[in-house]
Amino acid sequence: MSPLPGYPVIPPNWAEHHRPTAEATMTADAVFQRISEGPAPFPVPDDWGPAEVIWNTKVRVQGLNREGSGVAAEQPVYTREYLVTAPMRGPAIISGERGDIIVVLGRALRITNEQFSSLPWERDFTCVDNLTQQNP
Repeated sequence: MSPLPGYPVIPPNWAEHHRPTAEATMTADAVFQRISEGPAPFPVPDDWGPAEVIWNTKVRVQGLNREGSGVAAEQPVYTREYLVTAPMRGPAIISGERGDIIVVLGRALRITNEQFSSLPWERDFTCVDNLTQQNP
């Protein structure tokens, strides 16, 4: 129930009004990339890579203090999770096991999840940094 009858607690366009404030805190240059599923062209051009750039933007990076370790193919694997926050605009991003990657602050982070809310100011991505190998 609203504190004042007939008056909404959160006014219309409230989130849109505050998005510039959220974006002002994003200071790290980031490149969102999608890994190609297809084979390399032949002959391979000098500048060819399996990743396609889908978005260049500014982001905010925050460590989540979640680290993991395990063994894969008899090799120890160490990972660390980050929250990467991007502006509301931008393309559709794939998250999950074969998710897109974000190259930021010299690291390639695999996007594992995109978080949603009812009044979004920004886009929040949970990402994993493979500390054992920088191969997303």
